[in-house]
Amino acid sequence: MSDGVVGMAVSNDGVFHLPNTSIAHALNYMNMKEITIEFFAECNRLALGELAKSNSFHLGEAMSAIEIMDPKMDAGMIPMEKDLGLENAIKTGKLNYKDMPLPELIATMDATLSSIVTWLHAQPLDQTVYTNICLHNTKYIEDNTLRVFSLASLQFVNIFKFVVQMAAVFNEEDFNTTSLIENEIKYSDDASVFSQLKIVENEIQKKIRNKSESIPHLEAVYYRINFVRHFLDLCRNLLPPTNAYSQNNDVKFTPKFKEAACALACCQEALKKIESSWNLGSQPINEMDDGDFSWLSAFQPAVNRQFLPPTFPRDSKMIPRSDALVYLRNVLNKLTCIICELADNISNIEYILKFVRKFSEESCILTRSILQLVLLPYDDCIFGLHPLTQIISDSIQLFSSPVILDQSAPLYYNTECQEAWKEFLVLNVRAFLAVIQLFGHNLTRQRDKLAGAIEEFSILQTEAEKADSSFDSFLLKNNSPIAYKKPVALSAFVLYHILQLMHYYWSLTFKLELLVPYEYTYSYWYFGEVVTKWLRSMIERSSNFLMAEHSTVNKEKKKADRKRAFKQKKEILVRQRITELQAMLIYHRAETYLADAYFHFCAGLIASANLDVPGGEAIRYRQRTSAFISISGPLMVPYLHYLRASRIENMKAKDPAKCFQHAEEAFLMARNELMNLDSTKEFKPLIPVLERICKQNAVISRLFAAQKIHKDVIFDFSSSNHWMFPLLKLS
Repeated sequence: MSDGVVGMAVSNDGVFHLPNTSIAHALNYMNMKEITIEFFAECNRLALGELAKSNSFHLGEAMSAIEIMDPKMDAGMIPMEKDLGLENAIKTGKLNYKDMPLPELIATMDATLSSIVTWLHAQPLDQTVYTNICLHNTKYIEDNTLRVFSLASLQFVNIFKFVVQMAAVFNEEDFNTTSLIENEIKYSDDASVFSQLKIVENEIQKKIRNKSESIPHLEAVYYRINFVRHFLDLCRNLLPPTNAYSQNNDVKFTPKFKEAACALACCQEALKKIESSWNLGSQPINEMDDGDFSWLSAFQPAVNRQFLPPTFPRDSKMIPRSDALVYLRNVLNKLTCIICELADNISNIEYILKFVRKFSEESCILTRSILQLVLLPYDDCIFGLHPLTQIISDSIQLFSSPVILDQSAPLYYNTECQEAWKEFLVLNVRAFLAVIQLFGHNLTRQRDKLAGAIEEFSILQTEAEKADSSFDSFLLKNNSPIAYKKPVALSAFVLYHILQLMHYYWSLTFKLELLVPYEYTYSYWYFGEVVTKWLRSMIERSSNFLMAEHSTVNKEKKKADRKRAFKQKKEILVRQRITELQAMLIYHRAETYLADAYFHFCAGLIASANLDVPGGEAIRYRQRTSAFISISGPLMVPYLHYLRASRIENMKAKDPAKCFQHAEEAFLMARNELMNLDSTKEFKPLIPVLERICKQNAVISRLFAAQKIHKDVIFDFSSSNHWMFPLLKLS
């Protein structure tokens, strides 16, 4: 071909054809040569997955060609039907808008819920929810049940879009906000829809009592109306209204957990009935899957094609009704977690971060966004009631009990010191708000954003050091006996949270499977020798601070009754925190041993030529640790320092059996630590998993040390049920 590509068309049988008249015309007019036969002959020579490349045809062009040839890209080539839309469906009698049969009504309701769930999986509104023509203008729908359900569905769309956009933890792969026909959709206010749903429920109950129609079908419709009504009630009690952030609204919203729990229980009960009755609805012809629901009169998949941009359209795949019900069940389970557990985890900023992080691991964009708005509906107040500054202050008190919070210290009554303390708290609020929002993103985006969060905390660390220095200087000037009693109390708190972020960064790196085995040596070394050891150091320091505080409280017990009650409450909190810190210390010590074991095992594999390491390790190391570049001091370890400190090159040159022996010993030591760990709520599910890993991996290490096997080893993360520590298996 000289300057272009000859156009080709695809027939229904999937075979490429060229219209003979257009070929002759094109060849004569453009002086081109037909190469269709040669082109497909050359294509047949390509292996599966192999791409062609030339000076004018690179990877980008190849990927575009693959996308263009995907069958779903042919959606735009299908001719538009002329009789699409709600009004045409009513005129032609295709839509049962006056009295829809109950089986079709049930299927339409379930399909509408499925379309909403599909939209929440990052699909466009116009190709999912708005393919239901009943939603385009509900005033034309004379079937009252269908009309009110359609209004409720639109209300769901409105609320969900508001929640996701206001929480601002979505990315393009999570949620699609674009809609070109939304301005034409007529919404109703929440209160109106809620009351209409209740009226429809009462009407259906009368029909059930009168036995006017099939009772199972009527009950199925009733529970679907009941579900959407209580779900709207749940949103109304748990989330700010959609006009909450308007300039004219001065009313501050706070979640009503008790009322939300009642609504949630009703939703769960109704969903059980829906799950057991979805087969009462109409089914697709020939018992095929649900597809795009075009077999239902209310759904027209191509109705909005004329509004789509002039690009290759995506053919959205609807989620089947049964799968959509599973999704809704998971949403209710997550909301149960928010309603029942969140209020018990707000006393300490560390508890808040752990809850949000754990919650977001297996959550969808909707539930992650709901958590963000429930936790922080306004500004920086938890539940709109508890200022984050006070929670952070209490957290610092329970971590290092700084002198600035001691009412017996002269610092407490000094105006300049108190101003410096308040400024430090403001900086903390900004940093922790960013981390709370970060943990609301999906895991991949969390890892991408962790570098920015670590940088923010590095700046906070500098401010903490300044504050510590100024407080110590003031105490020295006033000859205070508590000068340097608790040095770097604020710096230790910030450094602890930096280390927690670094710990989470490595955990995500393994969970997202971004590493290959020849990268495990420096990854496990950094995690074990830098992150967990420094983390243990900060935990020990915190424990020492609190033990000193605990001894002071014991000496001052004999006070007035009211003061004694306050001291006892404070003492209980300190004791509880010391117990938590001791458990964390044991767990992170076990992590240190595990990381050391994997490091030596991988070093043994390299030394025994069972694991090849390609060149460019220094570049890979810098890339993997680039998130820590903003950290000053010993937490940022350059590659050359890693080589010296780990002595990895010496290990590669020596007998690999010693590395495997060291790995076996480290696995056993980690297991001993885990056996000493109390089954606290946080670590209880991890203990049996890690003990099993340690036991099996110690056996494999022993076999390699004895040189009794000559097989490849597999790092099996799927069977280990742990993000970072895989089971070692023989291939």
